[in-house]
Amino acid sequence: MSVSEQPSPFTELYFSRPAAIGPGVVIGRQPQSIAYTVVNHTGGNRTYEVTVSLLIDNVIRNVSRSDVRLAQGTAAQRSIIVGPGRPGTTAELQVSIGSGQEIHLRLRSA
Repeated sequence: MSVSEQPSPFTELYFSRPAAIGPGVVIGRQPQSIAYTVVNHTGGNRTYEVTVSLLIDNVIRNVSRSDVRLAQGTAAQRSIIVGPGRPGTTAELQVSIGSGQEIHLRLRSA
C-alpha cells in the first residue's frame, strides 16, 4: 500500500520589488508606482477580490477594488499609483484578497 500526501492549496500575495521598497517607501514630489503580485496555487482556476486601501491619519480610504482571475499556477502583477501627500505625512498601504490574506507597507511623504 502506498500513501501520498496531496499538496496544500495556497495563494501567494507579495510586493513585487521588495528590495526597492525596503521597510517603507518615501513618496517624493512625483507619484510613485508600487507593484504587488498574486499567484494561484489552489489546484484550479480562481478569482480573487483584491482590495487596496490606504490608511491616512487613522482613516481608511479604499483606493480600489478589482477581480483578478487566475488559472492554476499563474500569476498577475498589478500596480498602485501613490501620490505625494503633505510633507511628513505617514500612511499605510494595504492590499488584501478575499481569503483574508493581506500585505502592508508604510509610506511617508518627503
